[in-house]
Parts: sequence; C-alpha cells; structure tokens
Amino acid sequence: MELKSSIIFIGLIVILVGGTLLLLHNAPRENEISDFVREEYSWTISRSDFVKGENISVGFIPGYNWAWPPHDVTTIDDIYFPRIKIFSVRITDQTSKNYTEFDIILVIPAPPYDPGQIRAHPRIEVNHHGGIVVEDLPGEIGGTVINDGNYTVETYLYPGFVQNVVQDGNETHSKFEDPEPPPELRLYRISTEIVRPYTFLLSSGLGITIVGIAILAFSVLKPDTTKPHRKAQKKAKTRAESTH
Repeated sequence: MELKSSIIFIGLIVILVGGTLLLLHNAPRENEISDFVREEYSWTISRSDFVKGENISVGFIPGYNWAWPPHDVTTIDDIYFPRIKIFSVRITDQTSKNYTEFDIILVIPAPPYDPGQIRAHPRIEVNHHGGIVVEDLPGEIGGTVINDGNYTVETYLYPGFVQNVVQDGNETHSKFEDPEPPPELRLYRISTEIVRPYTFLLSSGLGITIVGIAILAFSVLKPDTTKPHRKAQKKAKTRAESTH
C-alpha cells in the first residue's frame, strides 16, 4: 500500500510540473526596442518619425571648448558650484509646432578645463509647451511622444561664446570664439513590444503532463497484490492451528 501511495504522489508531482510549464509557455513579457539617429558636430537633428506612445530621449557629448570661460555660478541644495554652463535641448513636434525644452546644468571642472571632466547635474529644468509628456522629476532628456509625426532637436549652450586665451609672443590676450558643436548628438526612439519567449515550454509541458497522467493511471489501475498474500498467510495460520 505504501508503494502505491508513493507512485500516486510521484504522478501528481509530475502532473503539477507539466501543468506549470503549460501555464508559463504563453506568458507575455515586454521587450524594449531602441534605435537612434546620430549627428556629428551638429547642434540640431533635423527630424525623425515617431509614433504616439513611444519614448524619445536625447544624448550628447560636450564640445572640447565648452569648459572655457566665461562661467556662471549657482547653488543647488546648499552646494555651491563656482563654474557652470547651461545646455538647452528643445524637442519640437513639427506637426503642431509644440515643444518641450530641457535645461541641463553642466558642472565645469577647474583649469585646465578638461572637457572629459564636464558632468551634467542630475537636476534637469523642464519648460513645458506641449511637445512631449515628461515626468515630474525627469532623470533624462526626454519623455513620451504625444502625437504621431516628425520631431526635431535643437540645442544651445549658454553663455553662447567662449574665451580662448591666446599666447602671442610674450603677450597673452583673450579671443572670443563660438563654442564647438557637440561631437555627437543622438536622438533615441524607445518602444516596447509584447513577446512570448517561453513558447518552447509547450511541448515539454505536454510531454511531462502525459507522463504524470500515465504514472497516476498505472498506480490506480495496478492490482493490489498485497491483499491476496495476506489472505494466504491467514489461511496457512488457520491450518496450523487446526493441526494442533
């Protein structure tokens, strides 16, 4: 009897495993799809097609002379920053002409003004004019597209000029120049699709479930050979007692 119960238990476990696989085989999962348009040494990206609901974001690399003077100063959360500049990014829906503008605070390093040490402060100021939907505290330059259509990117650096110190013989003088465009400006399109990556579990789940059902059927239909054996023992015992 104990062996039969064990076989039934094993069959139920196998069926449970197979059923779980069958449930999982059609489970959906969101898959993020990302592509981008890239411009080199340009302040703008002319246009790119987007669909309502897609996410749009912008990435950039600072120009080599952005760290040069002049600088502005600011205090954020009681922390004083003696050298900053503002990099503005405007994303415009060309159909409606609505736009959203982001002001990114660039923290400028001390001389010799290594452009590789420029970092963007995590606080981003947003000016809403109906271009895209943006989170209250955005962690990136971008948001969700409201309408199907073409979107453009325009960028600016404030102050809009840089001071280059030029050595002329024994004399040093300043020369005002335009800031270099970003070496790389990217416009990202991020969308999601529903995929079902576990469909391969269907055949495995069916096979395991069938095996479990077979085990269970075998244990239920298998004759119990222990009862006749006990009856035979009882009869033998009765004959032995009668002989005495």
